[in-house]
Amino acid sequence: NGRITFHMTDVNYILIKRESLLELKANSRMLIPLCGKTVDLAYLAGKCNVVGVDAVEIALKQFISEHKAQVIEFKNGNYTISLNGHILQYVVGDWFSFDRGQFDAAFDRGALVAINPEDRPAYVQVLIRSLSPGAKLLLVATEHSPFKDGRLGPPFNLTKDQVHILFENFFSIQAIETEDRFHIDSNWKERGCSYFFESTYLLTRRCDS
Repeated sequence: NGRITFHMTDVNYILIKRESLLELKANSRMLIPLCGKTVDLAYLAGKCNVVGVDAVEIALKQFISEHKAQVIEFKNGNYTISLNGHILQYVVGDWFSFDRGQFDAAFDRGALVAINPEDRPAYVQVLIRSLSPGAKLLLVATEHSPFKDGRLGPPFNLTKDQVHILFENFFSIQAIETEDRFHIDSNWKERGCSYFFESTYLLTRRCDS
């Protein structure tokens, strides 16, 4: 039906609050996995060389339409987009086969928690090969009760222990904060949750692995 679910209409508040942790420079390569049509792409376009990845082409089309952006080049699933005088890249394709060199930073605000939990190790392997030594990953994890229809996600729970199991062999892990979003975002109560927490982690790609 053309509707992109699990979409935020504003720049992610955690990105705004914790952006400095990513140590972005004008020439930094920044990766946004499973980006959809997030406005975070537009926000980051003027700050670094941002690349979004998603398998759903309609998300790209809606992003272009909503931001009045222009495709200036297309090659092998890679779209070069002009937006307000800035350039960004959008790759339409399967995340698990993504290979566009190495990046200095990444922001995962809803990708790892969106995929089926059994696919998480394969997802993380793509991050491992895509992030250069010393690169920063800002990761947002969720923990909540089941939704009213009994489903567990998406977004699925991602606990601190699970974060360590997935990442600790290749990243140093710093827990930044955990925030109770249940009373802030009415969406979670409407979906039947009795609690909803978001936890932010800063992961740094280790140089010895």
